[in-house]
Amino acid sequence: MLSAATFFLGLFAAVKAQTSVGEWADPVAGVTWTRWTDPDLDVTTGWVFPPLSGGQAPDEFVGIFQAPSSGGYIGSSLGGGMRENLLLLAWTDGKIPRISPRWATDYAPPGPYAGPRITILGSSGNNDEHQRIVFRCQNCTTWVGGTNGIPAEGYGVFGFAYNSFAPPLDPSDINSDVYRHSHIDMFGVDVGAARNPEYSAILNTLTNAPLFGSPAPEPTTTSSAPKPTQSVYGQCGGRNYNGPIDCATGTTCKRANEWFWQCVPN
Repeated sequence: MLSAATFFLGLFAAVKAQTSVGEWADPVAGVTWTRWTDPDLDVTTGWVFPPLSGGQAPDEFVGIFQAPSSGGYIGSSLGGGMRENLLLLAWTDGKIPRISPRWATDYAPPGPYAGPRITILGSSGNNDEHQRIVFRCQNCTTWVGGTNGIPAEGYGVFGFAYNSFAPPLDPSDINSDVYRHSHIDMFGVDVGAARNPEYSAILNTLTNAPLFGSPAPEPTTTSSAPKPTQSVYGQCGGRNYNGPIDCATGTTCKRANEWFWQCVPN
């Protein structure tokens, strides 16, 4: 385990000034995000939240992390500060996107956090210029501690951390130790404005989007009725899962945790 001096000593060091929050039309996925960006670092994190239902906020959102391919990992605190708020760390392992929910009670290396259900979506990958991790995060908007969650309306405070050069010690393991960030920021996001009534359509678009940086698998034909297959980054196994277990051509079903197996590129 890395020492606190090695890692993420918090989100309160000097922050950069050339950052902004606003709408962004993503040319890769064809959807519009509310995003924070640092043009000097060429890094972005963004969100689309579902509309309120009966005055209540659903427990999910879709998100994006994007950074140069040379970057190590991208991280976000969904409550602003590092301690006792849900943290997300993301990177690509070669072409394969990884994302890990984490939790820290102090300014020390955060450990794995159980509860969030995260699904990698289409338009994720690495084209040797940028790495992109696009994902659906369910059971991700409330927690016990810190800010206790993302507000249903109004502004929420988010944090950002980035290591520009060092990947996780084991990029294939979503629970791998990571080195301390090299850049950080904190910022406000108008969560109400980031709610989109077309959330379901956006989620469908992202689910069916092609890989980023890799050609789509070639279609195959068969003379018999094919078994149902799961698309790239779709779920293919896990406890209580009853959907397709065969993955699309060019992908393999791999275990992420007890509850979730996912079709990932070969």
